[in-house]
Amino acid sequence: MKPKKNRPPMDAARFVIIAHCLILTVEEVEAKLSEIASCIPPPEAHKWWDQYDVLTDAVPLSIAMGLPSDPNKHQQPHDVARMIRAVLPIHSDQSDDEDEIVVNRGHLHLFTQRAKTLLDTLPCADALEQIKWMATELNHYFGSNDRVTREARLEDALEVLEWFADADGLHDLESGIVDVEAVALRAYLKDSE
Repeated sequence: MKPKKNRPPMDAARFVIIAHCLILTVEEVEAKLSEIASCIPPPEAHKWWDQYDVLTDAVPLSIAMGLPSDPNKHQQPHDVARMIRAVLPIHSDQSDDEDEIVVNRGHLHLFTQRAKTLLDTLPCADALEQIKWMATELNHYFGSNDRVTREARLEDALEVLEWFADADGLHDLESGIVDVEAVALRAYLKDSE
């Protein structure tokens, strides 16, 4: 992952910034955005986007993370959706900044596709570290103009990702129950290193 000191300037070309945030090349970003744009309504189609349920994107990510994935029986897909909404709020009632909402709508599927690719190709802990980094960078460039809101959203997203990293492999896929004692022991051992 690129260190923060190598961040492109805030006024860099949009594709350059997105490529930086998602650890892709500019060409990959352009191709993926063109592909996505042919499948979904434009970001300005408020009615469609305001009815869109981010849980739709959270279920495949939950599966890729090795989490229970039935939103009718398990909390984990809802937590993944909460993380996505914290990184990229897309509904008009989630922000008072119209530009932020429209920009995030263009990035939502790109972010979730990239996260799923990372989860499919890397060990879960490494993928979650990269997803945390992507969340931080997206928040830096495209988050709310209100610093408190931006920081609170990032904290919420990172909290969910930390929990899943600490509980990796400890979810019962049928019941959704997590072995909390094993999570606590893992966290204790990690802190004592």
